[in-house]
Amino acid sequence: MEIRKGGLSEGDVEHVRASSAPPAPSASLRGARPVGGRSESRPRDRIRRQLAQLDPEEVLSLSSRTAQVLGAVTAVAALHRLAKSEERCSLGVDSRLSTLTAEVAGLAVKDPAFLEPKVITNTAWAYARLGLDHAPLRAAIASASLKTLSEFSPQNIANTLWAFAKCSILDCPLSDSLAAAALANLQEFRSQEISSTSWSLSGLRLQHDPLLASIAEAAIAQISDWSSQDISNTAWSFAKIVVLHIPLSEAIASGSRRKISTLGMQDLSNIAWSSATLLVPNEPLLASIAAEARRRICDFIPQDLGILAWSFSKQQFLHPPLLSAIS
Repeated sequence: MEIRKGGLSEGDVEHVRASSAPPAPSASLRGARPVGGRSESRPRDRIRRQLAQLDPEEVLSLSSRTAQVLGAVTAVAALHRLAKSEERCSLGVDSRLSTLTAEVAGLAVKDPAFLEPKVITNTAWAYARLGLDHAPLRAAIASASLKTLSEFSPQNIANTLWAFAKCSILDCPLSDSLAAAALANLQEFRSQEISSTSWSLSGLRLQHDPLLASIAEAAIAQISDWSSQDISNTAWSFAKIVVLHIPLSEAIASGSRRKISTLGMQDLSNIAWSSATLLVPNEPLLASIAAEARRRICDFIPQDLGILAWSFSKQQFLHPPLLSAIS
């Protein structure tokens, strides 16, 4: 996004970014078992062990040569390995990825091993990270998730919801069911799973009031132990769907000030943007953000600096030393 002269417009700041991606689910799928307790065949075990050591080209080559012996667990492991690679953004033009994706979609409906929650979650995570657009696989993930949701761990719930939000896919039956499962199990969620869930709700524009209220309560109780990114993402998420929760805003302001030196440039701009969007200016927080931004002014990219300037202007907050450093 280019910054226009005179600052950012209301429409521009709609595109403010949040650090949204949860960490990769475990690549190890050796514990997964098909329904009925049957283990995968030895060739599949051997292929799966090899995948963790291969680069994307080798993964695609191996999966295309061994397509006839791939089971669901092994095929998903290949897709997962590709999604973890730094070259994932350039893989979309490779026809072998399309073939592997179709193979996973087919196995998802005929191989009972796909109903293992970790396999479903790893597939959803890889789907989102690779930017795939494959309706049969998407439908298979949703169907399998609904069938086994009662077995999902907090990480399974949060990562599956994140995957659909990342792809901007509002599958109402699945999204509503995942939100209900998150609400029922929120006391077991770690901070990253809570902030990821709030990000997902905002990404899907899913205003689930009971879940948002519970997320706010959990954040208020735990925020002193949260990471800078978890605080930033939660602040951004509530502002994105315009949900004002005054006690949460106060807790975020307090937590942000305590961790001000550990906040990244994007975190600083996102928290300021959230405050401006919800119209809950907190002068001590803004002063802390401004002082920290001035100290690290050379580390900002233009977009984050522009968002910061817009946020201060929106809240009629002036900080001459920062303005001087920006100019």
